[in-house]
Amino acid sequence: MVALIKPELVAAVTSARVPPPVAHAAPDGSAASSGGRSVAAAALVTSASRAPVSEVETAVRGCFHAFEERIVKLETMGDSVVTQLTKNFDASLKRFLHERPVTQMSDNELITALKKAFPTPTIRKAHAHVLNNMMLSFVDDEPNEKGDTVTESFPPASSLLQTFPNTNFKKICLCVAERLLQANAKKPLEQQPHVICGKSGVQPDSMDRVDHATDTIIRATFHDPRCWARKLLYMLFAYFLIKDWTTMELTEPDASRPSANDGNDADYFAITATLTASCSGIIAVDGVPAPEHKADPGPGSLLAGDHTVTRKGNLYKISEMVLQAVVRATHKFEKRVVFSFALTLRGLLVSPDR
Repeated sequence: MVALIKPELVAAVTSARVPPPVAHAAPDGSAASSGGRSVAAAALVTSASRAPVSEVETAVRGCFHAFEERIVKLETMGDSVVTQLTKNFDASLKRFLHERPVTQMSDNELITALKKAFPTPTIRKAHAHVLNNMMLSFVDDEPNEKGDTVTESFPPASSLLQTFPNTNFKKICLCVAERLLQANAKKPLEQQPHVICGKSGVQPDSMDRVDHATDTIIRATFHDPRCWARKLLYMLFAYFLIKDWTTMELTEPDASRPSANDGNDADYFAITATLTASCSGIIAVDGVPAPEHKADPGPGSLLAGDHTVTRKGNLYKISEMVLQAVVRATHKFEKRVVFSFALTLRGLLVSPDR
């Protein structure tokens, strides 16, 4: 054991235990010969250069103490490793027992598990990025009036209709699912939810049960903000195009078209809208006066009757508000995207076919 720790100590101990040579007297009682005297002197020099036995014992004892300390540290580290492994194993076993395999889950259980894996804020954030990129793909290098960048966010109620909005809305849903799964695949396996563990994308031609359930959750998440976006688009734009007592027109029809980066507050998108209003919200139609209402002002009031209200607006700003309502997330859309949206609204406004 000592040899394994420090080989030079063995040599020191061995040399310390060897007795020094003794000079013997001559048989005739005379003094030692010159050779004897030289041997004795050499023995004295050698013994003087050797380390004392006490120092060797101290060194050996120190080595053994250091070795014992290392053993204690190894034992402590071994206990820590065993404790951590046991903890991880218990957690994995508990997780395995409590998380049912996807094949044994009911539809409600699968939907619940996927909702935990993909919270609503995460879906909306991914939706904003996907919608921004898809609208950029519609406008190519330069936004134009021919590219419809609006209706894909407002598909009809029936998802079976093979229309332009439905086709592109399906692409948006699949792209959002793809983005969510790719983000999940970057996590360590032990941190991935078990329902999507190991999944890194969606195959549109061979969607499995998890993919269809994910698509359902994404569409349901889109439903609420899309309803609000529909209302906002109706109140700010569509209402003035379909009612007889309202009008909307370009404030400066001959204004020059700005660049995609200069659309904000541009005269090209300036509009003037008028509508007929009353205190009760009920107005005369085709010469027939509005029925009496408790909200009507008293006789002789300046507020009595119908009034024409004029509003100034900008299609670019309306586009920004509608896009934010569609995704319901804090996302700054690129100027080219908003510009393209505003061009679509402007094309609807001046179209003779609306």
